[in-house]
Order: sequence, then C-alpha cells, then structure tokens
Amino acid sequence: MPSSNSLVTLLNAVLAIFVAVMFFIPVYIAFSGLHESADEDAVFSPETIVLTPEETHTCLDPPYVSPTNDRPNNQEEEQRLIAALTNLQTKCDHLVLPGSPNHALTTNHEDLRWNSYVCIGGKTGLTKNNCLIYSFGIKHLWEKFPSKVEMDLGCQVFGFDPGLDYIDHYRTAKVRFFNARLYDKDQQAQYRISGPPGWKYRTFLTLIKELHFSDEPIDHVRLDITADLWQGISTMLKDGSLLTYAKQLSFEYDLNKKNVTQNREIFTITQWLNKQGFLLAHSQPTKLSGKSYSVVYVNTKMNDAR
Repeated sequence: MPSSNSLVTLLNAVLAIFVAVMFFIPVYIAFSGLHESADEDAVFSPETIVLTPEETHTCLDPPYVSPTNDRPNNQEEEQRLIAALTNLQTKCDHLVLPGSPNHALTTNHEDLRWNSYVCIGGKTGLTKNNCLIYSFGIKHLWEKFPSKVEMDLGCQVFGFDPGLDYIDHYRTAKVRFFNARLYDKDQQAQYRISGPPGWKYRTFLTLIKELHFSDEPIDHVRLDITADLWQGISTMLKDGSLLTYAKQLSFEYDLNKKNVTQNREIFTITQWLNKQGFLLAHSQPTKLSGKSYSVVYVNTKMNDAR
C-alpha cells in the first residue's frame, strides 16, 4: 500500500499536468489564430510591409532621390538639377542687393560672384538695424558683402575665413572676424590634421554655441566656400541647426565639370532643403559663361522648429 507521502506526490504531479494542459490549450489556440490571420492578411504583417525610403526618413535625413531613369546620363541629371535651381518656390517681401544703387536688381553676372541678395521684411525677412548675418568665406573682400550689409542694412556681421591668417577681432563696430572654418566636425589644426596651426574647424551648431547666440535666430547665412560647401550644408541639415537657427541661406551652385553622381548628390541637397522648409526665393546666373547660380533660400518652418 503506497505511503501517504507517495500519494501526495502523485496528486501534486497530476495537478501540475492538469494546470499545464489547461494553460497550453488556449495559448496554442491563440497562436494558431494569429498565424491564420497573418496568412489571410499578409499585407499588414510587419515582415511583408515594404516602406519607401521617404516613409522611413525624418526631415533630418536626406531624402531618397532615384536616378532619372534606369540608365541615367549626366545630361538628364544636370537638366533635372538646373530645373530645381531656376524654378522659384516662394517670394520675398522685398529682395535687395546690398551696395547696388537703390538696391536695384542686377543683370551683371559678375556682381553675384562676390555678393548675395537678401530678403527684407515679412516672416522670413530681416529687419534693418536689427539683424545678424553669418558670412563664411571672406577672401579679403570685406567691401563686397560684409561692409555693404553693415552700411546699407545696419546688420551685425560675423565673418569666417581661416585662410586670412588673422586672429579673432572686431573689424568695425558691427563686423567681427573669426578664424574658423565651417566643417562637418570640430577639431583643431595640428599634426596629421590639415591646415596651418591655429586653424579651427567647427560645425555650424558649435559656432552658434561658442558665440553665445544659441537663443537668437540668424537672419542670413552666406556660404562663399568651395571645398567644404556640400559637406557643410549636409551637416547643417542633418543636425537640424540650419532649420532651427537660420532664416535665410545664400550660396552658389557651381555645376561646371560635375559628373552624373555629383549632379544627383547636389540635386539631393536641393530636395533636402525643401524637405526642411527652405524654399527657393531667388536664383540668378553668376558667371558670364558656365553653369553657376547664386541662390537664396528662405526658411518657412523656423517658427515650427523653434
């Protein structure tokens, strides 16, 4: 005759088996139902949904730009880019060219190689005598843009160009010079890093923080740089600093001697700017020959971003 301890052990085992079976049956049914539902409505399964690149990106990510066709050539890519640079998307309340008589628009292509149009008034325009401008790439041509903006519009101008070999200083009461180069990361020129000793490489966001204007919008950002232009703009778009702090952006698209890949990458920049709310307000050829355009974009989403 089994002992009482053995009987208790047997009853516990039977009870455990009963509980396990009662738990397993509904779980099995539930999983079976999910499997059948997934087979019937496979289009809604996460594994089968294929999102387009646009749907998986935010405005801080570059947009997906497909080739013009299955076998694109450089002419097609260039034509698509030129169309994006010549079709205006918005208007300024008042578009002026600093330094020109009565701020008249110019038809002299050479003028725009060293100067930039500026938007005045409205939500995206600057206010005379109460404006801040960042100008990258001075090239000893202070009178071409910084001085004209100071005299005509009363703006405070921060000029950046390490190639001038100056120390940081006030050039005038409203024009300041900084020995810094716009870059995609922060570093100091030294051994194994290009540039003469003392050159500072800074992102746009770092410059804003170092100059203590992180709470103030910048009315106009002018880029007259070559080697770091697209790298600099891409970084400003990626970290959101351009969207958050810049009301206007001006620079030159130089399309001369660009291949099919470069034209597509530059076109991607135009679409990325549009994606963040920067719309083309002005475009004009800058040279007597070739394919270069001086452009002005205005930030239509700054208030939302800030």
